[in-house]
Amino acid sequence: MKTKLFEISGFKFHYRHFLIIAVLCLAFSCSALIRSQPAQFGMELNGADPFFNYRATNFLVNNGIEEYFQWHDEDSWHPVGRNISETSQVGLHITAAYLYMIFGMGLTLYEFTILFPVVIGSLTCIVIFAMVRKIAGVTSGLFASLFFAVSPLIIGRGSIGWFKSEPLGLFFGLLSLYLLFSALQAKDHRVSFLKLIGAGLFLGFGIASWGGVMFFVIPLSLFIIAIPFLRKDHSFLIWAMPLFVASTIAVGFLVRPGLNFSIGLGGFALIGPAVFLVILILVQKISSNRSKRRNSFIFLAAFLIIIFALVFSGVIPFPESGRYILVINPFYEIEDPIFSTVSEHMPVSITKILFAVSILIPFAVIGVWYIFKQKIEKTGKHFIKNEMMFFVLCFGIIGIYVGFALSRLLIFSGLSVIILSSIGVAFLISYLLKRKNFEQSSFYLALLVIVLILPTFFPSDTNWVSVSNQPPAILTGLSDIETPSDDWLQALSWIKNNTPPDAVVVAWWDYGYWITALGERKTITDGATLYESHLKKLQSYSLVVLKNLLKF
Repeated sequence: MKTKLFEISGFKFHYRHFLIIAVLCLAFSCSALIRSQPAQFGMELNGADPFFNYRATNFLVNNGIEEYFQWHDEDSWHPVGRNISETSQVGLHITAAYLYMIFGMGLTLYEFTILFPVVIGSLTCIVIFAMVRKIAGVTSGLFASLFFAVSPLIIGRGSIGWFKSEPLGLFFGLLSLYLLFSALQAKDHRVSFLKLIGAGLFLGFGIASWGGVMFFVIPLSLFIIAIPFLRKDHSFLIWAMPLFVASTIAVGFLVRPGLNFSIGLGGFALIGPAVFLVILILVQKISSNRSKRRNSFIFLAAFLIIIFALVFSGVIPFPESGRYILVINPFYEIEDPIFSTVSEHMPVSITKILFAVSILIPFAVIGVWYIFKQKIEKTGKHFIKNEMMFFVLCFGIIGIYVGFALSRLLIFSGLSVIILSSIGVAFLISYLLKRKNFEQSSFYLALLVIVLILPTFFPSDTNWVSVSNQPPAILTGLSDIETPSDDWLQALSWIKNNTPPDAVVVAWWDYGYWITALGERKTITDGATLYESHLKKLQSYSLVVLKNLLKF
């Protein structure tokens, strides 16, 4: 495996490099094939929001980025309208539009956006390999890539036609972590400088692409606070971490969420720890060797007390949205009836969790155990560095916790279990390969492989692969109907061709996206739920109409 095959620009290619490439190609291919299954029912966008994102991207392609940022859409939420750049995932629209202009290759924009999540989601298999490799080595990275490729929690929000924010948000978020960890491990500070800027830019643009990427800010803020306690190269940290934070905040000023992020809780969650890190390092420099540790923990305690005081006094704005409060406190009850009508806000099903991660949970537990116990026997050095160990534990625990709040956040529970279980499986394989009894090791390795691939084909109709094989929502009318039909496509075509151009269509919210995108008519409500008054009025009118119908 270590035999050199050839050398290019000083890089020596070994057999193991081809093995790594082969596994990554396998992960990419499996991911693309599984994500593409719904295409057999019809090449359509899947869901409601993807149609809005397609329409916004189409406007950007046809009118340019300046017009896009000035666009007040009068066809949605009539008669108030909607400021698109202030109320949508700007990063998704910009990325898709410019990639289409470069790589469109004769496809229509509609076709391109259908394929977009498949390509981006499959490329993320490679990104997560690179990120986990920086934390726990090549073997862990390869298993993380394979688990990511087949995870139903990940693919469920990134199959073909799912032109929503999650696939791109995960891609940017994990790429940011890879660049950050790579910068912290680079020996050349000039390389670190460029990677830190890139890490901040991708994190900021990831947040602009999907608000869920704010999840990454939570373990990162704890990581920034902890790293001066875990590393001794403070002369590097004192400029490296603030540079990363500044790059992230800079993107926040340019695109949504913009100033609200930079001066809000998200921005403070990065700026505060960066300021803490700089002051702590200065405190340690002026402290004697005896008092350095004591002064550091006194300053940490003071910092935490100040943070709590600022939050409870209202100086730091606490999130008012019930969704964010629910993430912090999963037992919080939201009484808003509109909130409860959204399927993504439904309580998390334990059955769904066990189905999606059951096989990986024991290996994740082993991964956590190994993080505390690991050492490389030959060198006596820690395999996972202290700061990486701290981050992966924070990421794993917080990811599993927030996943119990909302169904759509289960993607982070899946991601956390994937990372921890990949470390656990890598440890087991390393342990078995070191055993002297070859026959026993081979048996246990074969058993391990069978256990890991079992959920991909068993049970036959509800395994990890088949569960994503569902028709696009527009072919089922956003219902549980299993037999697809083109009824909605015909209805939208009729609206487009048989109603006046200035007609306003009234429909319950999610369908508004279809009507404006394919029917090309104004709507009063859609899935953005921008004006609750619109929804309540529509709900009241619907009840009146229903009562009148029941009288006949």
